[in-house]
Amino acid sequence: MLSPTVYALEGNALYRRGADWPRQDLGRPLGESGTWSVTYTRGIAVPAGVDRLVGMLAVEFIAACDDDMTCRLPRTMVSTTQRGVTHVFDPSKILAAGKTGLPEVDLWLSAVNPHHLMAAPSVI
Repeated sequence: MLSPTVYALEGNALYRRGADWPRQDLGRPLGESGTWSVTYTRGIAVPAGVDRLVGMLAVEFIAACDDDMTCRLPRTMVSTTQRGVTHVFDPSKILAAGKTGLPEVDLWLSAVNPHHLMAAPSVI
């Protein structure tokens, strides 16, 4: 593993400082003598359990596009009456608050973003 002081990333190009990159035998499997690789991480790691929530949301997006599937996402219905009880529902308020309408997802969003920020803060 190389120290970050011996290479530089400029745009999408990786340069070696003070020396050439070692020779690479592209005909051999990675890990054998004469081979090397660069590993990078883009972004930050997803917290544990969020993959399940994203999957749940994706399923609901698919269901919203399929008339044969039941979808839990809020629709454009504003009110409904069942057994003499009227429920008023405005999905635009949920969406404007940065929520999805799925309780599991929205609880997690509230936990990690209690102030409902739409973008990460930045310092200028």
